[in-house]
Amino acid sequence: MISKEVQSVLLFDNGKPFIVSSENVANLNCNNNLYHALLVLSQVKYSSIPVLDNESRIKGIISMPMIINAIMAVDSIRFE
Repeated sequence: MISKEVQSVLLFDNGKPFIVSSENVANLNCNNNLYHALLVLSQVKYSSIPVLDNESRIKGIISMPMIINAIMAVDSIRFE
């Protein structure tokens, strides 16, 4: 059981949880491609999401600017 003091720290002033349940967090697998990452991040309200390995261990964090920069760096894209 969580004490009232700890519980008050884990809740916003409006009483909604500060911590999001792990079942509700968007994430990517390290084997997903950039286009899948772009799709996921464009559909959620998070600015960045965790990247997990096949054992659900966190390998890193990815954000929309990181994805856009990586896509822009692809040699096949030519801006002429």
